[in-house]
Amino acid sequence: MIKINYYVRPVSNEEKIPIYVRVSNGRAFDLKVRTKETCYLSLWDIENGMMKEKLYSEEKGRLVEKRDADTRASLLQNKLINSRLRDLESKIESSFKENVGIIFNTNWLKSIIEPPIIEGNKIPDDFIKYCDLFIEQKGNNISKRYVEKIEAI
Repeated sequence: MIKINYYVRPVSNEEKIPIYVRVSNGRAFDLKVRTKETCYLSLWDIENGMMKEKLYSEEKGRLVEKRDADTRASLLQNKLINSRLRDLESKIESSFKENVGIIFNTNWLKSIIEPPIIEGNKIPDDFIKYCDLFIEQKGNNISKRYVEKIEAI
C-alpha cells in the first residue's frame, strides 16, 4: 500500500514556499514532486503535514485561540488548501489502484498533479464557420426555421 505525505522545505525568509508531496511504496518507489499549493512556513503544521487550522497566541501565560478577522480569513484559506491536498491524495490512491502494469515514476505523479490539457474542437474564428459548428452541435435541439435563418446569413 502506498504512503502519501506532504512537506515543505523551510527557507530563511518568510516568503510563500511550495508544498511537496512524497509518495512511497515500501522499497518499490519513493517519489517526491512539488504540488501547485504554496504556504507561509508559520502556517504549516509539521506534525500533521497539513496547514494549521487553528492559531494560538499567548496571553497572560496561557494559550488563547486567535479569532480576529485576519486570522479567520487565513484559516479559511488553510482549510481550502487542506481540502485540495486531501483531494490530491485520493486521486493518487485511486490512480495507483487502477493502474496495473504501469511504471510508477515522477512523470506519473506529475500527470496526476497537473493533468495534460486535452484540446477538443476549437471554435472557429470565422463567423460563418462558427454558425455551421453551432448547427452541428445543437442537432435536433433547434427548429428548422432557426437553422434556415442561420444559413441565410
